[in-house]
Amino acid sequence: GYEAVLCQYIEVKETLIPVFNPNLAAALQSLTELQRLVLLEHVCLDVSLKDISRELNISERMVRKHKHNAIESIRRRMQKDEEV
Repeated sequence: GYEAVLCQYIEVKETLIPVFNPNLAAALQSLTELQRLVLLEHVCLDVSLKDISRELNISERMVRKHKHNAIESIRRRMQKDEEV
């Protein structure tokens, strides 16, 4: 229906996540693949940081760092979009 027109979908682990804000969708797409994967798995798919670290074979500290960097990148981009 209308969802296809009003939102973009971002796929993570064979799950389509609808994103209704075009600025947020662009910000998510601008992240590195690892940042996007960590952020969306943790926030949208409710995967623990510990499980993500095991899946990616990296430390939990690095997973936290990727998530933090993703959030900061999105924050900066969304603030910039609001100023325009």
